[in-house]
Amino acid sequence: SAGVLVGGFYMARYAIAVSNTESTRNSIGASESSFGVLLMFGFWSYAIFQVINGAFTDTLLGKKALIVGGFGCALSNGCVGLLFLTNSQSYFPLLILNFCNMALNTFGSLGFVKLQSEWYQKPERGGFSGLFGVLISMGYWMALAYGGYVFQEYGVAYVFFLAAGMLLVSLLFVFLIVTDTPPLKLINEERESGRG
Repeated sequence: SAGVLVGGFYMARYAIAVSNTESTRNSIGASESSFGVLLMFGFWSYAIFQVINGAFTDTLLGKKALIVGGFGCALSNGCVGLLFLTNSQSYFPLLILNFCNMALNTFGSLGFVKLQSEWYQKPERGGFSGLFGVLISMGYWMALAYGGYVFQEYGVAYVFFLAAGMLLVSLLFVFLIVTDTPPLKLINEERESGRG
């Protein structure tokens, strides 16, 4: 379930890149270079908030970080979709929402890595990291392939709705299934602390 959420984070991250077409740029009154600035703001947001949200993730732990980030990205993408659906899109709101989306998107990788550190011993983490790399590649592919298809068939608004929907559905499973630590580790910690 956390792996599917990674795919959702990638769809949310690259929805703006999928929508970077002449028709979309014209609809928000942006040139190629000003749309590039919009993308740059998002990339810098992602880079800066990796550091900032890393500290928050240590406090929140993996599951809560995934939920906060996933819900925030779903909200940001849903708002962008609504802007395009209602023809009320413009450059500045899109720039702000993309900035927020990318800042919150950092909780995806940070939360996933935090879960890895709790669930796997050091010798096991290499294999898990390989799996994480596959999930990243699949998420990127899904974002471009499915996002591109949805853009062509249904329009730009639905690229963002697809990302938001995938995040919300996978968040439900993360909320219900994922735990920050394995049950055995919880039992051992309780025994060591004298509670069990």
